[in-house]
Amino acid sequence: MFEAVLRRFKQMDDVLYANAGSGRWRHFVDPDFMGSIFADVFNACDNDVRSQFVGFHINYDVFDCSMVYFPFLMEHRWVCYAWAIRDQKVVVFDPSSTYVPLSQREMMHGHVVDVLKRALRKVVFMYCPQRNYQWESLSCEIFPFELERDLCVNRSGIMCAYFCLAFDGDIMRPPFQMDSFEGVAAMLFMEVLKLRDNEGFVPDSFRALV
Repeated sequence: MFEAVLRRFKQMDDVLYANAGSGRWRHFVDPDFMGSIFADVFNACDNDVRSQFVGFHINYDVFDCSMVYFPFLMEHRWVCYAWAIRDQKVVVFDPSSTYVPLSQREMMHGHVVDVLKRALRKVVFMYCPQRNYQWESLSCEIFPFELERDLCVNRSGIMCAYFCLAFDGDIMRPPFQMDSFEGVAAMLFMEVLKLRDNEGFVPDSFRALV
């Protein structure tokens, strides 16, 4: 389902940038990319990896974007790593672990970012060797987001999908409000039904929530 949501976001951006030249502000990477890294099967030469960054279906330079989003199903919860290329940082959105002390979250996600960094170095070297990033300067920042622990259970996917849609490099616009969770979930579901060539329809019960 998360992949379908990202595919819809990409289609929305395709329409938005249809007459704007070859530049894009953001790029979404499928969750399988992060999964392959931590399953120890990552190979920068693999066609599935290549297709995330270059190909006839991508008519812009991914590495010229301001933001690249890497959602990841980690230990039964969704987390999103947002690479702010120009700001030299990776912003981590992990709504299901807000109850964990910040120092522990920084240590845990710092390790993930280090592993992601090594993979990205290989990808950039393979498909965009003219880029010269200062990888050692790439920092890890935890997105400030506080919720009651019991409010986040099994809802991290909706929250991370919304983060991918609304995060502008500094904040979410508009910010996520837990009391609007059902409305956000319904909105994302409706967007998935708008996927190109999809023949489904939006139930009236969902229309009422948005």
